[in-house]
Amino acid sequence: MQKANLVLRYLSVTQVAIVMSCLIMNAIIDVFMFRKAKLVGGIEWGKMPVRSQYALILLCVVIVILMGLMGFIRSGLRMDWHVYGILQDTSQWAYTPSLAYMGRIVGLIVTLFLGMVAFVFWLAGLGDKKEKAKEHEYGEVSADYED
Repeated sequence: MQKANLVLRYLSVTQVAIVMSCLIMNAIIDVFMFRKAKLVGGIEWGKMPVRSQYALILLCVVIVILMGLMGFIRSGLRMDWHVYGILQDTSQWAYTPSLAYMGRIVGLIVTLFLGMVAFVFWLAGLGDKKEKAKEHEYGEVSADYED
């Protein structure tokens, strides 16, 4: 059995260390930013500014792209090995695409996925419009007759 590649051995640890340090740094920055913040009102459920909805959509896109690229980086470190150091792929098609190429592919997949999610929500909205139109057309039906 071969010794593990040094890059392969330490890159996963480096990824975790970067994520953990970002979380800790953001927590420290938040403490300093919000320590003198004043309370402007309580939470009002159901009221949400448009700007925050755009931020949530952007956050969704960024997280999905990050998950795709981090997964590619992790599996791409094996290079042309099926099981690193044990079973090597010696075929002529064994190669790892570049990170830029995978960025474009993952971006396309994210766009298609979020497009399908938007399409499902649009279809659900059409069903709601038809139900509201029927209620408006027929009005409230009451059974106040007696036998």
